[in-house]
Amino acid sequence: KAWLSDPLAGHFNVSQFMHLFVDSFELNTESYYTPRIGLITFNSCDGCTDAESAKVLHPITADLNALRTAIDNREPPDPTMPMTCISCAVRLAKNMLSMFSRVDAMPVVLLLTDGEQTVLGGDAAAVYEAERAKEEGVDIMALSLGAANQATMQQMASRPPETYAREAESPQ
Repeated sequence: KAWLSDPLAGHFNVSQFMHLFVDSFELNTESYYTPRIGLITFNSCDGCTDAESAKVLHPITADLNALRTAIDNREPPDPTMPMTCISCAVRLAKNMLSMFSRVDAMPVVLLLTDGEQTVLGGDAAAVYEAERAKEEGVDIMALSLGAANQATMQQMASRPPETYAREAESPQ
């Protein structure tokens, strides 16, 4: 599983939601079959590269304490990066998941954003990257908050969108 979070979606609330998310899994570092979770944050600016726009907060792991520490220590949103590059985060998640592939594991991305892609090709680029990930066997669950473009998030989500796309005012 990869968790994507737009840091401009409300730093405190998103951190709290991330804790609830990782805490909902029974992780066991000693078990081959335990779920693994990776965390990615994303935001961007005019002229930012993919690498500047999406960052691994924590690589895929079954270590709950390491995930909680990464969430607690994540930096607040950078005001010099007020834009959003969803495609950058999806591409990074797809790559991270491919490096950790397990034949018996289902790769899932939970995408959380309160906006739309505002750089590097707009929402069309985000949908395109989600389609590439789904073609490689990744399921995408899309949670759109507030002003997120619900139609785009439904296009990005795996099928059927009634199962894989949700809308909320806040991550609470």
